[in-house]
Amino acid sequence: MIAFLVLQFIVGWQYAWMVWPTMIVTLGAPRAILRFTDSDEKTYEKIKKADQKAREDRLRAAEDRIRELGDGRENRG
Repeated sequence: MIAFLVLQFIVGWQYAWMVWPTMIVTLGAPRAILRFTDSDEKTYEKIKKADQKAREDRLRAAEDRIRELGDGRENRG
């Protein structure tokens, strides 16, 4: 939409309407070509959430370990 507005009103390009069909093709073509379904997207979202939770757990464990070990400043002298 920003591209359309910039091309239409700021640049004054009369073919700015081409942004809309291009966007439809750009967003719809990969899904059609790769044959993604709604269930595929739901599965992807579940996997993504599980990965995010695992990453948060790893970061929390690393933070706890760093706290246990200290930052090393107390040994400098």
